[in-house]
Amino acid sequence: MTHDILVLGAGPSGSVVARRLASAGARVALVGGASRPGWEGLSRRSRALLAEEGEQLPAGVISGPLRRSGTWAGGRPVEGTEWLVERQRLAEALRANARSAGADYRSDTVTGLVKDGGLWRARLRPGGTLAAPL
Repeated sequence: MTHDILVLGAGPSGSVVARRLASAGARVALVGGASRPGWEGLSRRSRALLAEEGEQLPAGVISGPLRRSGTWAGGRPVEGTEWLVERQRLAEALRANARSAGADYRSDTVTGLVKDGGLWRARLRPGGTLAAPL
């Protein structure tokens, strides 16, 4: 397949960018491995950005809202509201959205990236190569 754009990194940010570009008609290769499992906090602003992007997430991917409080390094108190998200499930859902929009997802690791003529060439761990102008 010929691609217009290589998006290297298939976590939440890369997957959202790949979906947006593919929705606009670009031929996108989204390359990255599986996300690490684990929970993390998601801010009100991050939830708003996902909603602004029109990302549809399956029920149960994000839990909350939850009150949080604590002390950061240096003794600065912190309080607020956040949601909990399991990183792996969020990344999988966002990658699925990118694929639904037409992105070509490759669960690979990029081992090298070079500009060759007018193309960027990404060498993949299994030995293949992907190329695109952007």
